[in-house]
Amino acid sequence: VLDRAIQDVSFEAADGHVKTNSTWLRSRFEWRLSSSWRLTNDAYWYDAARDWNAVDTFGFDSAASLVTRGVSGIEHDHGFYGNRLAVLADQRVLGRRNRLSFGVEVNHNDFFSPRRFGTGTSVDPFAPDRGTFPSEEPANFPGAGNAVDLTTTLNLVSVFVEDALTIAPRLTLVAGGRYDYFKMDRVAVDRNLAQETGFTRLFEPVSGRAGLVFDVAGRTQLFGQITSAVAPVSTVLVMSATNSRFELTSGRSVEGGIKSTLADGRVELTASVFDTKQDEILTRDPNNPNITIQGGTLASTGLINRDLLLKAKPTLRVINVARGGIVDEAALADCVRDGIIAGAALDVFAKE
Repeated sequence: VLDRAIQDVSFEAADGHVKTNSTWLRSRFEWRLSSSWRLTNDAYWYDAARDWNAVDTFGFDSAASLVTRGVSGIEHDHGFYGNRLAVLADQRVLGRRNRLSFGVEVNHNDFFSPRRFGTGTSVDPFAPDRGTFPSEEPANFPGAGNAVDLTTTLNLVSVFVEDALTIAPRLTLVAGGRYDYFKMDRVAVDRNLAQETGFTRLFEPVSGRAGLVFDVAGRTQLFGQITSAVAPVSTVLVMSATNSRFELTSGRSVEGGIKSTLADGRVELTASVFDTKQDEILTRDPNNPNITIQGGTLASTGLINRDLLLKAKPTLRVINVARGGIVDEAALADCVRDGIIAGAALDVFAKE
């Protein structure tokens, strides 16, 4: 803190702002083909304009006794539309109830994002002349990478199937699969270098799940399932050329738990234990920490995991005297050490 007298002083540009405007339209059509078969079609369209002009980095020039400022201007012009067609059936198979759905989804993304990064004027910390945000001309944001226009086009075609077969009076087998054809085209124009770069990537992942659901009583079920999935290594719409060379990450999850619906469907409670693993994540090269490589693994086990702990209040204290493995012990130790939660006491452990 330079001086507590200026802790509430704003060094933001006078016209700095964050604006967003979005429109979402959706239509649904349903046609009952017979008493047990029906067809549904969902069409959707989304348009968004986002604008971020702000001073987002600050420093102090001790020689001049001035606050230095870095500015960022980012715009998003995002259009997204698609259609999902599905056929659903609820009928008897060998005397057992069977619920089947299958279909295809097609969607298209157009994303344009001018991005400007530069240095604003320095200001007096006690009487700042905040000024205005620089105009978007590339000359106001000199240097490679500081005035870039990004254009991304995404096309996705997906085929999916889901099935739930009652194999015993209160026991249901569920399974599903999905195939995606995913093509991305990306162009980046550096206005300062008058240089255009780009890439095209094509992915064809397959994912699925299988599990069992047991109706205990009323609206309470026990469940267990195994799931496989894929995900990109970074946000697709703004994926860098460097990250474009990496493949999709793959993951699997084993989960079991209980789910109950109360108060005429107004309240839904779920508790579960799980073991998840994600492969081919980005990590540092052990031989050269300055190089990013693909091949790392991220895993989580338990009922209380890192994601849940990171959302907790700092006054939380975790006490486990029930069973080892319920708590992700490594994540718990990290959160206690980093002050994210107040403390922990364990009488049981995953390995004893």
